[in-house]
Amino acid sequence: MGRQRLQVENYNYAGEQARLGVPTSAAGDNQLEIHRIRVRNSTGSAGLLGACIKLSSANYELYAAETGNADLNAIKDGTTTSIVDNDNNDGFIVESPDKFNLIGFDVTQADGGGATYAFQYWNGSSWTALTGIQLGVSFSATGSEVMLCPTQLDWAQATSVSGSGASVYALRVIATTAGVAVVQANDLWVGRLIEFSEGVADNAFIEVEFSSGEPLLLKGGESIMPVFASANNDNSVSVHYKFNE
Repeated sequence: MGRQRLQVENYNYAGEQARLGVPTSAAGDNQLEIHRIRVRNSTGSAGLLGACIKLSSANYELYAAETGNADLNAIKDGTTTSIVDNDNNDGFIVESPDKFNLIGFDVTQADGGGATYAFQYWNGSSWTALTGIQLGVSFSATGSEVMLCPTQLDWAQATSVSGSGASVYALRVIATTAGVAVVQANDLWVGRLIEFSEGVADNAFIEVEFSSGEPLLLKGGESIMPVFASANNDNSVSVHYKFNE
């Protein structure tokens, strides 16, 4: 077989801050080699840009934060799911065996106003406030809601609330003051940051390049997901890749 040439995927990221992944690796590990990622800001003003690995939906889970930790994973199949009830300190927990920095929801019913939220991670002994949040979800409107934060230095694995006994990294979001309505969503996505930069000028970009000898290898079901401070139809991402031989 001859040497495989790099392929290029160019995608205009219309109407989303961070959601769709391009391209997606096939089932099985290390199916795609990523050699270059370029994310361009076309919002009309300076803002944050980032590049993430969008995790396979098989690699994260969602549970209710309140007593009983109800399984909310039907959301991954497009089922409308209540993720924050209208009682104080209700909310959700996102778990993964791998560290992650981004969670996003397609909100179908907003909180109706009046809610305040706490964003937390497990430090090995207690739930602790996340620091350095770059994008924060509010659940005050329908549509895509995205939270982005750096990896917390003392983030420790916890035992999954699912009862499986698995060791996982977990983030928790609770409404310390509940909203008027139950927050519902019908999609969840999770990402791990590769690179991000604040204050990127309009029509400028960030670029991540990997050496030919050490490309970024995507596992099955993973893809590259850009992150934008605000959505715009002209935002774009370019990915140079080839299939791993």
